[in-house]
Amino acid sequence: MTKLTSIRNSFVTEIPANIEPCVLYVSIEFGTMIHLCCCGCGREVVAPIGLTDWIFAYDGETVTVAPSFGNWNFPCSSHYSIMRNSVVWHRRWTQAQILAGRRRDQKAKWRLFSQSQTDLFKKNLSNIRTDTH
Repeated sequence: MTKLTSIRNSFVTEIPANIEPCVLYVSIEFGTMIHLCCCGCGREVVAPIGLTDWIFAYDGETVTVAPSFGNWNFPCSSHYSIMRNSVVWHRRWTQAQILAGRRRDQKAKWRLFSQSQTDLFKKNLSNIRTDTH
């Protein structure tokens, strides 16, 4: 397996049936990015786009994605970032770091979900008419 040092971006409406190596597919419409693992193992890496998932920046030419990709469930356990279409390799995390990262991600999702539900409730409550005739 040969580790990639760069990847090209491709903005798509739909994710293609056959994912090509060295390509990061970005679907704004479906809020998803997908690519083959940059270690060369050939596994598909799916990254949902969202406030508590992955975000990306496009400078008109290249893509930067955050946070890093930690493929802890793959046999390769690869860990890398994509910065301006360059693949930046990071050290593997320990099991304790992986668990702490997952807990942090779950808390972030819960905070966002809880806040959005609270905001929705307040908005609906303010729309209820309290007029008495």
